[in-house]
Amino acid sequence: MQIEPVASGITGLTVVTTGTARPTTCAFFSGRVFYGGIQSQGYNARIYFSQILSNISQAGKCYQSNDPSSQMLLIFYLVMVDLLIF
Repeated sequence: MQIEPVASGITGLTVVTTGTARPTTCAFFSGRVFYGGIQSQGYNARIYFSQILSNISQAGKCYQSNDPSSQMLLIFYLVMVDLLIF
């Protein structure tokens, strides 16, 4: 597995890789794919999981689709909290 800084569009990130090691265990639960068992130092105790799948192309996307710092997400959250309180 490899995290590509170029794909994120953020400059100055270091490439992180497990070399040729790949997950040895996969499971599907609650609309997500879970990956584990990577036999590489620093990765062997980690479990990765995909986004909630709406199509198969999301199975390898082990990152969130929303930006947690987005103003729109904050507005949505505040509206939902207001609806729950009142």
